[in-house]
Amino acid sequence: MKYGISQRQLDKMTFCFEGKTFYGVLQHWYPLFWQRLSGCGPCCATNMLACIDDNTKLVTKQDCLETMQKVWKFVTPGIRGLNKVEKFAKGSNGFFAKYNLPYTCQWIKCQPQNKSDFDNMISFLKNSFANDQPVAFLNLCNGEINELERWHWVTIVSIEQKNGEYIAKIFDSDLVFEMSLDKWHRTATDVASFACYNHLNH
Repeated sequence: MKYGISQRQLDKMTFCFEGKTFYGVLQHWYPLFWQRLSGCGPCCATNMLACIDDNTKLVTKQDCLETMQKVWKFVTPGIRGLNKVEKFAKGSNGFFAKYNLPYTCQWIKCQPQNKSDFDNMISFLKNSFANDQPVAFLNLCNGEINELERWHWVTIVSIEQKNGEYIAKIFDSDLVFEMSLDKWHRTATDVASFACYNHLNH
């Protein structure tokens, strides 16, 4: 069975500029070197914001950059990047308060090789997708998933059970790929974090 966000939400995070397709905003669009180096967390937040706020319309590259800059003021990387989900959540909630958005950022952590954590992660993903919201994934160790960059935020848009494993579809700026969450969980050596935006009435 497949769990994921709707095509309407996918369309809000998919762009075609100058003949190239992007799966979420691209941190290399930021003007400053430090932003381009460490901007994957704010980019994930921008993707997720587009799915909850009808006033955030990412149509042109300039639209994207303006929203990315607004988000950066709240979801701000530190000297080691945005390496803690708590900072992502605090910044996101600060943004919601500033712009009167009735949402909160919820998050969990998942320790590799811990079945209870894995089950909780899958439930977290399913619940977010049931609310038609994507999930931000902070991966500090990619294990044996070559497509997945370590110490990096990406956006999960769906999961599907195939041959007894959960396969996640990942949006990562100019890349889209599938990865086995089971394989990641078996082979990674550092904790990962997952975050989503939930309406306060849910």
